[in-house]
Amino acid sequence: DDEAPMSDSNYHVLTGLTREQFNDLCSEIPPSALRDTDIRTPRTAIACLLVKLRLGLSHQALCTLFSVEDKRKMSRILDSACTAIKRLKWIAMDAANAISDFPKMNFNKLQELTLGIYQLKQARSYTTEHVSSNGAFMVKVANERPDLIRAQVQSRHKNSTNYDVYVQYNKTNISGWYCTCKNGSRVVGCCGHVASIIYYLAYARYNPKHLQQRASDYYNSITDAQDYSDLSDTNSENSDDDSNILYSLG
Repeated sequence: DDEAPMSDSNYHVLTGLTREQFNDLCSEIPPSALRDTDIRTPRTAIACLLVKLRLGLSHQALCTLFSVEDKRKMSRILDSACTAIKRLKWIAMDAANAISDFPKMNFNKLQELTLGIYQLKQARSYTTEHVSSNGAFMVKVANERPDLIRAQVQSRHKNSTNYDVYVQYNKTNISGWYCTCKNGSRVVGCCGHVASIIYYLAYARYNPKHLQQRASDYYNSITDAQDYSDLSDTNSENSDDDSNILYSLG
């Protein structure tokens, strides 16, 4: 929290933001959304989250860096920062004719990013269901952070459940993502909900034929992303979940 010892370059190396950008972001978080606690200040919570996004450090490494006692406390810090950033002002827009600076990708590049054809099959399913009857594909853009988008994707098996998907990007790369489903925070690959948003913005909207509905029996054969993971055993008692988490809410 004491800015003096840290140079501008160190701010950028650790958080991906300049000192001024970091201060601006912290100033946009309402005090009621992120209060001081006995283990961290609001600025520290935001810094932990940004460093997690920027460097992909484990909870244990973050504890060492920020002098936090244990991983459970760090998990609470990151969760509180995520919740606070959700309260930023978001503007809804149709992505079909907006977000022109989102990086365009070919199918091979998408496979590299999502680590497999399975997620892309899920992505196509979720994408076609997310597009409205008039062809609109609604996402939300943060007022204060034009490089951050948010979308809601409905669970395919639980109609009453929606997952929040966040994607951070620049003109050339996807820099981070996060989904509120149980597999949405893994750092290796991504869940089907995240893949669907990236699939549409980076590829499908430029290739309309990929937005056509297929037979319903094809879709019904695809397992909901929250119930499938070929990369992590989230139910294992010995799983070090925090090492696989990528928080992407810059």
